[in-house]
Amino acid sequence: MQDINKTIEGALNEKENNKNENKKNEIFNYEKKAIYGTVDISKNWQIQVTKTSWKGREAKYEIRKWKKDGTPSKGVTCTDEQFKKLIEIIKKMNI
Repeated sequence: MQDINKTIEGALNEKENNKNENKKNEIFNYEKKAIYGTVDISKNWQIQVTKTSWKGREAKYEIRKWKKDGTPSKGVTCTDEQFKKLIEIIKKMNI
């Protein structure tokens, strides 16, 4: 009886894990069209400047923190015109 309970529990856990993975894939449905540069900030995180398409939409420029396993964090998304303006601002900063 204990073996059956473990089998049922294992199956339920696997089903829940699959459900969570499918939900994660729906949320994080993206394709990096181009990676322009990467800054490592820790063992597991990096900041990338990319052109990324989310959920099949038109790709936009992004400056975003990514976990090295591909999990995205918050970032800044820009259209072509917005990104050009951002570059102009950075150039004026004389860093």
